[in-house]
Amino acid sequence: MKPIAGELVHAVPAEPQDDGAPDLVLPPYTPEPATVLDQYAMDVQDVAYHLDAMATISLGERTGDGRPRVSRDGKIIVHGAERAPGLVEALKRRGGKSLIITFPFDRPSLFFHQRYVYYTATKLAAYGDDKQITVIRGANKREVYLKGTPEYERTVRECKVATFVYFLLAEWDEDGRPMIVFPDGYGYYRLRTTSSRGARNILSMINQTAQITRGRIAGIPFELYTKIENTTTPDGGRFNAPIWGLRMSTPDPKAMRLTSRVFSTIVQAATQEAQALTLEPPPPVSETTLIAGDEDEGLEVSDAQLLRVERGFNPDDWRKRYYAVTQGTPYRERPGRAWLIAYATGGATDSLKELLERADEEMAAHTVQTAEKVVARWRELIGRLAAVDPALIPPKTSEDAYDLDRLEALVTAAEAGEEVARRDGSQPLFDA
Repeated sequence: MKPIAGELVHAVPAEPQDDGAPDLVLPPYTPEPATVLDQYAMDVQDVAYHLDAMATISLGERTGDGRPRVSRDGKIIVHGAERAPGLVEALKRRGGKSLIITFPFDRPSLFFHQRYVYYTATKLAAYGDDKQITVIRGANKREVYLKGTPEYERTVRECKVATFVYFLLAEWDEDGRPMIVFPDGYGYYRLRTTSSRGARNILSMINQTAQITRGRIAGIPFELYTKIENTTTPDGGRFNAPIWGLRMSTPDPKAMRLTSRVFSTIVQAATQEAQALTLEPPPPVSETTLIAGDEDEGLEVSDAQLLRVERGFNPDDWRKRYYAVTQGTPYRERPGRAWLIAYATGGATDSLKELLERADEEMAAHTVQTAEKVVARWRELIGRLAAVDPALIPPKTSEDAYDLDRLEALVTAAEAGEEVARRDGSQPLFDA
């Protein structure tokens, strides 16, 4: 089997236990900063490692006239299928909507790449990163704008952020052990997306897994899948779109749960598989940096961590959804946010941060759905109050503004012609 060139995981065997099989000893893990590129925040991975791909998968394609078309049913599209029949077959076996994959390196910056891109109907017109943007004016003419110039800022805001994730295929052998496979010969595949949510879902799961495994990612099997979600745009619009997700599972999720023991076993087997592909011997590791122990002690995994890894839960994504839904309302900031969270959780907590630290996807979805209903009711009441007299609208931090019962009582009184205190001079609550 050909080795993977680059940085693959190095497992360090400990002294054999009673059964004669050495346990893997993992050095402490220091998380590597990794962010999702944003055309307004200007954050980008410092990518200094170039990879090529045999084929690319995405959730979109271009029609015959060059227009983009989204895979509305969530089916994964293979570009360059003629070069990767093994990838096509692996996708077909799983219904076209998921793959079992693994990553070739431990460091996300080596396989998670991003850049700014701008496409016309027929071609690439601009590309770049957090340092410069190249605009293609013609066959032999390119203009380069450095960050900080007006041309750079203007061009970036017209671009989309393209994310490229490089991966290998994985399978489970007859004994339920993960293995890396190369059905199309040695090489990488690539996922391409311009969805910030999909990129965050993938990176969040990688980072969560690395926290548990002390940085081990290479060789660990993940299920890459798609799902259709109702998406909220920054301006409050709604539409259904296919979204990428990533989670860790067992060879047969219906027959085998992902427990801490199963998780530890999978990680150790995957690490050994990845080590078999390394070209150079493991670097020396100081004994003082090793954390020794048996299988259960080597990877301490809480039930909450396992649940998130198994379900592919991304708290950052749900936080962004909450803020998108509550944009322009008192529920975006405290104390209105605290009131809504307490209302959605039945008083269990009034902190969005605490909720997302403890919640699963079902609870997070319930909270966002509750926020949507509360915001819709709030907008209706504010509209009715504004129709009577805009000066009656309470300031955002007033309890009358976010407590729906109090706000409804205020609206009812105003519509009945009762005397209600005017709010002249206060911060307007309704965003015209």
